[in-house]
Amino acid sequence: MNTICQSCAMPLQGKQGDMRGSEKEGQPSDTYCLLCYQGGAFTYPNCSYEDILARGREGISQGPGNALQKWFLKATYPMLLKKVDRWK
Repeated sequence: MNTICQSCAMPLQGKQGDMRGSEKEGQPSDTYCLLCYQGGAFTYPNCSYEDILARGREGISQGPGNALQKWFLKATYPMLLKKVDRWK
């Protein structure tokens, strides 16, 4: 199983619990998170790298952590996102 979503780079397991999406038959996806993938299909099939980048940065802004941590995560997020399968 991947440790991060191969679409948005969100951790698939974390403090929130199991964040995996679902395959067509209902079993958990080992590749994508529940925000990106449900029922065996992308929730935003026509989104671009820039769309996912903006959504991810917004999620970081709203998530836990202090201002320095959030700044660092937002600064390094594009490099991480370019390494996931969907955006290679």
